[in-house]
Amino acid sequence: MITQHLSMRLALWMVLVTVLAQFGHAIYRFSTDIPQAKQAGLQEIEKVVGSLRPALSEALFQYNESVSAEVLKTFESYPSVLGVWLLDEDEELVNQWNRNNTAEQIPWMTRQWLLNYQKKDIGFVRIALSDQHMIKQARENILSNVGFSSLMGVVTLLLLYWVVQRQVARPIIQLANIVKNINTKELAAKDAASLDEIQFKAEIQTLKLSIQAILVQLAQNLADKKNTMVLLQQFNEDLEARVKIRTQQLNIAKDKAEVGSRSKTDFLNSMTHELRTPLNSIMGFSNILKSQELPEKWQRMVDNIHESGTQLLTIISDIIDFVDLDDGKLNVQLFSLYDVISATTHQYKAIALHKNLVMDMKVDNKLIMHGDPKRLGIALRHLIDNAIKFTDQGRVVIKCEQLSSDIIVISLEDTGIGIDLGKVARLSESFVQADSGLNRAKEGVGLGLAIVGRICKKWDGEIHFKNLSPQGTQVLLRLPNLKN
Repeated sequence: MITQHLSMRLALWMVLVTVLAQFGHAIYRFSTDIPQAKQAGLQEIEKVVGSLRPALSEALFQYNESVSAEVLKTFESYPSVLGVWLLDEDEELVNQWNRNNTAEQIPWMTRQWLLNYQKKDIGFVRIALSDQHMIKQARENILSNVGFSSLMGVVTLLLLYWVVQRQVARPIIQLANIVKNINTKELAAKDAASLDEIQFKAEIQTLKLSIQAILVQLAQNLADKKNTMVLLQQFNEDLEARVKIRTQQLNIAKDKAEVGSRSKTDFLNSMTHELRTPLNSIMGFSNILKSQELPEKWQRMVDNIHESGTQLLTIISDIIDFVDLDDGKLNVQLFSLYDVISATTHQYKAIALHKNLVMDMKVDNKLIMHGDPKRLGIALRHLIDNAIKFTDQGRVVIKCEQLSSDIIVISLEDTGIGIDLGKVARLSESFVQADSGLNRAKEGVGLGLAIVGRICKKWDGEIHFKNLSPQGTQVLLRLPNLKN
């Protein structure tokens, strides 16, 4: 089947090439031989006219009609001549000859030659020519040449087909059958050696050697691949065992770490709540004592006790908020942004008034969103606390706007000392303050921005800081609406 297909394709290609070659040859001959035949016919007539011109000139000079008629009849042997007219110098007809049965032939051209006698112009000879005979004769010659060329082409084609079959097609098919019988899935070097049993010539032998070299290399690669696969399988089995052991160790370490973290969280929760109970008592008694009329000395002591207790209570609240964010999830609900921001701002009205700061809130009372109002209040509380803490004069302004149905932006601006933007990332870490050391000017344990950052992360929001001109800081909270 393969032999038949290959032989058929070769034969078809050869026939196609031969036909195209002969067709091109015929077109070329028609395009060149016919114009050449016309030119040759015209040159032949010119030669005849040149040879007959002296006789025609003498007959015209003598007005000898019988002689001129015999001379004009000479053109009868030239089929391309339709008619000849002998004219005097006034172009009056002296004699003529016309070929019979030329009514349907259209003259190709009419040529006129001047006749002179003893160096004096005495008349003209005018000849009407037809190219049909020239074209017919040229076509016959062309068809004869093309037929002979086609015959030679067929003979050459058969000979070439036989040579190609014997020298190319059959060796290639024989080589293909041998390669086809080789099992490439279990290829070995001995399979490639089977090609040595047959010998070819010229390029087919080169092709056989190339295929043999490829098969040898492929056999070597397959053997190497099998060895590599065995090694990889052993390595994977060993790696899986080691990964299993390591995973068990990591799970044990993870469980221990979780237990330790949970213990630390439980300890901090217990300690902060235990500290808050007696501290609330201290704060209560200090408030009672502050309302009493005491000597100035004792009044200063009570104020110091109350201020220290307030600071300690703030620190404990920060620790509770920080620990609560470790495991707690957001309690998503629909709430009023105005209510949350207003309630948080109200807590700091007195502190801002005590520092002679203007505290302003610009929030649309119709703004609502889905989220955790408690966590938002905690974040705002820490940001407002920082703004008041680092602002000695001027104002603190809180704004809120809805960029789209899914994004809420809360802006907090103050006229304080500003913030070092290069230290923002470090300030967002736990227990880090801008002013460290025993002589720092501001109180706190450095949890404020860390708590705000954790809340933003749980909310899938963003926090940005910007220094204002001439002084002050702008903090932007960009929070998504968690309705979905």
